[in-house]
Amino acid sequence: MITYNQDEQVLEIQILGYKIQSVYQEIKTEEGAIHGYEALCRATKNGEGVSPKKLFNFLEKLDDDLEFKVKFAINVMHIRGFIESEIYNEETKLFLNFSPCFFRALSKQDSLINDCVKHILTTGIKLEQIVVEIVEDYCPIDEITNFYDGINKIRSQGVSLAVDDFGTGWSGFSRVAAISPDYIKVSRELLVASQVGLTEELEELKVICGLKNTMLIYEGIECIEQLELAKAYGSNLYQGYYLSFPRKHPFQRTVNHKAKIEKTIRTNAFTSIHLKC
Repeated sequence: MITYNQDEQVLEIQILGYKIQSVYQEIKTEEGAIHGYEALCRATKNGEGVSPKKLFNFLEKLDDDLEFKVKFAINVMHIRGFIESEIYNEETKLFLNFSPCFFRALSKQDSLINDCVKHILTTGIKLEQIVVEIVEDYCPIDEITNFYDGINKIRSQGVSLAVDDFGTGWSGFSRVAAISPDYIKVSRELLVASQVGLTEELEELKVICGLKNTMLIYEGIECIEQLELAKAYGSNLYQGYYLSFPRKHPFQRTVNHKAKIEKTIRTNAFTSIHLKC
């Protein structure tokens, strides 16, 4: 499923005409130091760029087992690309996106967490470097218990948790209260709303994060005014085009070792993983 592109010296996934590669966006401290990177997808089809939304809409049309194998493989690709690039550091965090359905599957299949962790560890990363971002997707009411049980299972492995896109979709105060995340990522929509005076949620969030010692990340920062607003409302970390663009990072440590890389990928195929909702 994952192959090595010798010309670009990056990993990629090709499925039904789509080519998916990893890009990484810096998450910085107020002083400008790099705390971590968020791994994101860049996809093309027939040589034309495809938006992440269109890509994931396509993946959702696959059968459950294949959909989740592909999504999990994407995150393994992100990890391996990070490990082998010049941006890798053992102290640097890697933020990976997972949907609620992934956590529900962990709850329903006892062996699944061990299978997933085994595949992640073969990349060479330490679990404490990983921050699992819980995206703002809807979770059916009758699956809420399984959702939170799955979150507890992944947390027990030593990874950190982040609530993504706070202020949009289903990422609000109730989800924060139930999860007690290590990080909260404030959505760009909420940041933009604060520029026209809608700041009540941000003020409340600042207080909550201070009380719970939760790291607050403002994402989607595109100008100096938004950066200053983020600072005023208690941001610990910052992300956005104003600070850095997502970038590809070619392999560094195993350049010209295509056979070795592809042998590792084949050895760690995802046949043992069956994700179902």
